[in-house]
Amino acid sequence: MSVPTISQLTIYPIKSLDPIFLSEAEIGIHSLLNDRSFAMIDTEGKYINGKRTPRVHLLKTTYSLSKSLVTFSDRNNEKNSHVFELKEGNTELDQFLSDFFDTPLRLVRSDQGDFMDAPKKSGITLVSDASLISLQQDLNTTSFDDLRLRFRANVEITGVDAYWEEKLFTTPGEGVHFKLGNVEMIGVRPCPRCNVPPRDPHTGVLDKTFAKKMMLSRKRNLPSQNTLLSHGKNTYYLSVNVYIPTSQKGKKIAIGDTLNIIKTVSLEGLF
Repeated sequence: MSVPTISQLTIYPIKSLDPIFLSEAEIGIHSLLNDRSFAMIDTEGKYINGKRTPRVHLLKTTYSLSKSLVTFSDRNNEKNSHVFELKEGNTELDQFLSDFFDTPLRLVRSDQGDFMDAPKKSGITLVSDASLISLQQDLNTTSFDDLRLRFRANVEITGVDAYWEEKLFTTPGEGVHFKLGNVEMIGVRPCPRCNVPPRDPHTGVLDKTFAKKMMLSRKRNLPSQNTLLSHGKNTYYLSVNVYIPTSQKGKKIAIGDTLNIIKTVSLEGLF
């Protein structure tokens, strides 16, 4: 019998921009090290992200984290690239981003998991490749790799049926304690989706049919054991929000590590 096994690891050093695919990832504070460690904020402290502007999809981003460098280019003109030191307070980098998004902004940094959509409660998001394949087949309008970028999960697992990962959450107030490799984690809740997945991850073009088709696909394929989604009308969820205790900092997970469920636990006092 197959066991749930890590097949893909992904971090997003700058919130809302392009990913880095890894074979091994270190645990930081309530998150993977270097995942969403930077974010773009405007003069009011609000994020510049995919929920706010589709222009994030047009900014191609590559990284050399060992050298603290980031390279930006417009996907419509990739030959014209700009390399900056990746750090908070880099005025040249801030000016480039301000010009690209046509609004004053600056890049800020936190290594505490503060820039996650649900800080602490969701240090990573986890999904099975079978879930993405099932959804891709029903949508029939986007590739698997394209779909992966739309949902931006940190961990993908293989060796399980579609939506098996929904065993990793239970009723409100309780979580599911599990081990990923030798790292202790707690599944908290299904991840509600926003207006980002319906947009093409490379052009920002909106597919107005995406959300409806996704919800119909999810409704048809809900796991029988699920209690949170099967009794509700809204099925616009994909992946699981996972809490990482601070005690796990410095440990590592890698492609090929297996997932083992331990028990249901109370979430009281964790957040």
